[in-house]
Amino acid sequence: MHLMLVDLKAPLKQGDKVKAPLVFEGAGAVAVELQVQGVGAPSPAPADHIGH
Repeated sequence: MHLMLVDLKAPLKQGDKVKAPLVFEGAGAVAVELQVQGVGAPSPAPADHIGH
């Protein structure tokens, strides 16, 4: 999945956390918190609670 953040008030820094509502057609909104990673950082391991 690709997400683009626009109209940010300040630059994001590694370690920052951003709350974002994701809205899915037919499924409604899901609140998520995203952690900013450094450029080239490996993908984080999936969380145990995703999909449950």
